[in-house]
Amino acid sequence: SNYKKLMFFLSLILSSGSIAIQLFLLASPLVQRYCYKGNSNLAHIFVPGSVKTEANIKQAAARKINALVKNARDVHGDTNEASASFGQGLINFSLQENNVEKAGGFLWTWKRIFNGELSTVEGVWISARIWAGNLAQVLISLFIIVFGVVRT
Repeated sequence: SNYKKLMFFLSLILSSGSIAIQLFLLASPLVQRYCYKGNSNLAHIFVPGSVKTEANIKQAAARKINALVKNARDVHGDTNEASASFGQGLINFSLQENNVEKAGGFLWTWKRIFNGELSTVEGVWISARIWAGNLAQVLISLFIIVFGVVRT
């Protein structure tokens, strides 16, 4: 019947995709080690996601430390210890109070998730468990809404 043919081809496509993914994961360490010497485009494809995430977090940490040092130099200035005082630091701090960066909020967060800045700039990594839980909540909510509309 047509249903059996459809299920056969669908299972064939899904199993072929699963085998291809497993072969890719099996071959990626060998490709990383032997094949791409100096070719960064090929290396980027075969690097695991955890390595990329760790690099993004380190990049964000370096950015934040540089910003912290820059802010400290702006507040305290490039003066020597003899002319520096606590009062001058407070005055400089009050002059810098308008230099703010907007952060947070629903749309701000999702925009940064999609363009990758949440991990590269902010250093926030969202684990796979949170993504799976979030997806499950959305799917269950959609099921309840659709089933509720059909049922009533």
